[in-house]
Amino acid sequence: MEPSLDGRFFMGERNREHIMIWSTTTFAQVRDFYVPKYVNGFAFMSQNGQVAFITQRAGQVHLRVWKLHPTKEILNIPLPFNGYSVAFAPDNELAAIGTGIKGDIALWDMSTMSTVATLQGHTERVDWLKFIQDGRLLLSRSEDGTMRVWGVKPGSEHNIPLLPVLSECPGHVSLDPSHFTVLGNYEQEGRDVVLYTNGEVSTRVNVHKRGSYTVSFTVKGSRAKGELSEVEFLVNGDIVGRRFLTKEWNTYQFKIQEETKALALSVRFVNDAWDPANNEDRNVWVREMGVECP
Repeated sequence: MEPSLDGRFFMGERNREHIMIWSTTTFAQVRDFYVPKYVNGFAFMSQNGQVAFITQRAGQVHLRVWKLHPTKEILNIPLPFNGYSVAFAPDNELAAIGTGIKGDIALWDMSTMSTVATLQGHTERVDWLKFIQDGRLLLSRSEDGTMRVWGVKPGSEHNIPLLPVLSECPGHVSLDPSHFTVLGNYEQEGRDVVLYTNGEVSTRVNVHKRGSYTVSFTVKGSRAKGELSEVEFLVNGDIVGRRFLTKEWNTYQFKIQEETKALALSVRFVNDAWDPANNEDRNVWVREMGVECP
């Protein structure tokens, strides 16, 4: 969610293709943008009735600006890097864009449409940005589990403190669209992700204390051709367990010794099968993945 600068509206996304704006007084939806490309980031610009999106599809990344009254796209330019978050200074002359390149943040001049500086310090993708103090400072939040404060104007010091942003024990991550990525043919059923073909469901969880953790996966499967669905459970690309899944929900837990702060958790479906003669289809349902305290 993203509030407007005047606090009158807030903005969110659905399925990475719909951007919705609600009133904070009536809580009624006032706009619904359909953007036929995946939306990686979005932000209100200054109090001029404009919003901006970072979109991506087929390797092409664009910065797009829309006017709200009347609804009209007024800018659509390609970016020379991936973009996963965006924020604008109050004068709209400077944009900050999380590029996804080792946690780099590009400061983008909106008049020349070029990068004027690159802020480096995060080690993972930056997923949220916000200008504060009249555009003097920039807040950034990263998947490396930290927040940084950057000085972006003369007289302000760069990269001031390093702040934790997640609890030491994050618990489970429910699989809404902002929390997972999928390889393979899938659908979402309420809070669950259903894999119809061999593939992988992944999410990322940040922890702040290196050491021993319990990772958990809540899943179920189905049977076809006399065999149950088989999955592999992975942490940062390494297989920590394999199981055949029944039609009942089960939570599987594994102890790990982890040295990194960002944990990539995945469920990989490996034995898809379909038996049309008996109307049987081998699928996998994934509900939650997470990390528990030692």
